[in-house]
Amino acid sequence: MKKKNNTLLITMLKCLLFGVVIYILIKDLDVEYLFGLLDNLIIRYIVWAVIALTFIFVLSAFKWGFIIPQIKFIERLRGVMLSHTISYTIGGQLAGETGRIILTKGHDVSKTLVAASVIIDKMIGLAGVLAVGLFGMICSFDSFPMFMALFMVFFYVVCILIVIALLSQNSQRLILKLAYKGEYSESFADRSKKKLYGFMCDISSCTLNRKNTIYNLICSILMQVLSIYVMFFVFLSMGIRIDICFLCAIAGVSSIAGIIPVSLIGVGIPQITEKGLLEIYGVSAECISAQIAIKYALLVSFALLGGVCILKRGKNEEAGL
Repeated sequence: MKKKNNTLLITMLKCLLFGVVIYILIKDLDVEYLFGLLDNLIIRYIVWAVIALTFIFVLSAFKWGFIIPQIKFIERLRGVMLSHTISYTIGGQLAGETGRIILTKGHDVSKTLVAASVIIDKMIGLAGVLAVGLFGMICSFDSFPMFMALFMVFFYVVCILIVIALLSQNSQRLILKLAYKGEYSESFADRSKKKLYGFMCDISSCTLNRKNTIYNLICSILMQVLSIYVMFFVFLSMGIRIDICFLCAIAGVSSIAGIIPVSLIGVGIPQITEKGLLEIYGVSAECISAQIAIKYALLVSFALLGGVCILKRGKNEEAGL
């Protein structure tokens, strides 16, 4: 009963945040101008955005294979698609990542190893986001107020150092050492330590091959660059050209904000962050809202397409086709 009450409370808070985000995005908008922008889109740039999004999904499945090659590419792609579908229905990136674990049931890979591979893949992906963000921040330093620019550079550097520390074998060995115990009793504390030790062994095995980790990082950087070009093309479809380096700088912050599990159907803190940072560049509220709406529509379309494909594949498997 208590768990149900907590779930209800969390859902209500998410709905409240959703309402606040929508209010922030639409307040003081010139609705006529907004619909004018949407009505006069240059379609070829939307097509380029769709192509970039397609490559992002393919790269996401491809780079995961460097960590867990035991799972076939098509199964990894299905997992990525389901992850995206969950993110834009239940809400939140972290909730979405469970999709990758769900679709690997029945494979000759332990559930904990898959979970460990998802965590490592996510962390390396975050390193790629931060690296692109720091590069963009340095290149567009003068586009921000001095204090904000210094703070954002500091923020990126600190986050990169934290991710490197978490991915390093030394930190993993330390946790393994703390969790290891020659013989484990049946007490709750010992059972927890045993599970932690086993999970950390899986985590460590996912980062042993440094070459594959570097390949994954390169793919992560490419994915982030492509996601920035999605935003760039959406703005171009409205006849607005924004400096790529500036978009790199703000995309990193909004991507990190997306990790916070308080969004509902994919709408939450990232959109507020994006709006606030784009206004610094002088982009009108109508253009920002239109860009967010178009990008959201594209992402939801991919999520729905992924969900339909997964359901169809599942029915075919049940029928033995």
